[in-house]
Amino acid sequence: MIKILIAEDSMTVTMILQKIFASEEEFQVIGTARNGKEAVEKVRLLRPDIVTMDIRMPVMDGFEATKQIMTICPTPILVISASVGKDDLNIAFNAIRAGALDIVEKPKGNLAMDYEYIGRDLIKKIKILSGVKVFHHVSSVTTRGAEKKTSETPPGKQPVRGSMTDTREFTRAELIKYDRTLYTRILRPIRPVELVAVASSTGGPSALLKILKNLPSAFSVPIAIVQHICDGFGQGFVDWLNKECSITVKTAERGETMTAGTVYIAPDGYHMLVDPGRVVRLSKSMPVNGLRPCATLMMDSAAKSLGSSVMGVILTGMGRDGADGMKTIKEHGGLTLAQSQESCVVFGMPKEAIELGVVDKVVSIDKMAEELQQVIKVEKFEKV
Repeated sequence: MIKILIAEDSMTVTMILQKIFASEEEFQVIGTARNGKEAVEKVRLLRPDIVTMDIRMPVMDGFEATKQIMTICPTPILVISASVGKDDLNIAFNAIRAGALDIVEKPKGNLAMDYEYIGRDLIKKIKILSGVKVFHHVSSVTTRGAEKKTSETPPGKQPVRGSMTDTREFTRAELIKYDRTLYTRILRPIRPVELVAVASSTGGPSALLKILKNLPSAFSVPIAIVQHICDGFGQGFVDWLNKECSITVKTAERGETMTAGTVYIAPDGYHMLVDPGRVVRLSKSMPVNGLRPCATLMMDSAAKSLGSSVMGVILTGMGRDGADGMKTIKEHGGLTLAQSQESCVVFGMPKEAIELGVVDKVVSIDKMAEELQQVIKVEKFEKV
């Protein structure tokens, strides 16, 4: 049984959520809260498996409530917000930064339409996110401890260091030891990197923030990102990242040329493709496996246009979008990185790419920005 706490000041929305959750036998709503302060108290008292968190509430908003819950009694939190107003979206994404796992659109208006529109997605996310292990959001000590697990392999099953089956992280000492042999052999592009192509889904907003916030404004190549997010939240997500990061983050526009030091995010409801010369092409063609934008389409087009100068990165997310795109990048001679299981909210997409055998290296999210810069530095060293 999945125990749910609903934090929502609107009785109408609370009733809609209760009705949606009542359709699943394994769901049990164990309490409701009308404001953030009450939500914090009930999390401590009732110990739910997951909290659905409204953003605009009296007494204490959803951002402050999320911060307190993640500090006092870490619990999976799914933000449910209206996709209107910059202030609401900023609070919603700050809640993600504080430790909330994902964000979905709040049901509104016609009940039947809302059940159809958000019901299935909401139920699916509740089932997955309720099982996510979350940590106190006060320091990086726990995260560093978790990262150590990524390098552990059962005795007798140690892969050849540096082989395609070796998904452990390289230590700094190992990089120093092997920097002119192993590291440059595995993570060295045939041609200079011209584009980093990223696939991201559930848990992606916080993962992308960790990466982009640690990249310099003068990062030497452009970054193209497909992030699966509810329609209406895309521009707010871009604005939030641009405000938080020194590197420029923008919504990709049709016909523009991707330039260094800029992050391009696929707009709501459009496939983003990369044509020769790193020119953006947007398409309203049919969704692929229910997704538009689709990360695999973006990666495929980039690899076919730019060849081995594309670097692929696949982050946390449900399903397998991006896995086949990583395969295309690999087939064209590009480099590929995947987020480690321990640092993923959902290990679906990276796992699919790893099982295809198309991932060069598995990296913790806390080290991904450093890894990207290291690869570019190695590439520059090789050009000299």
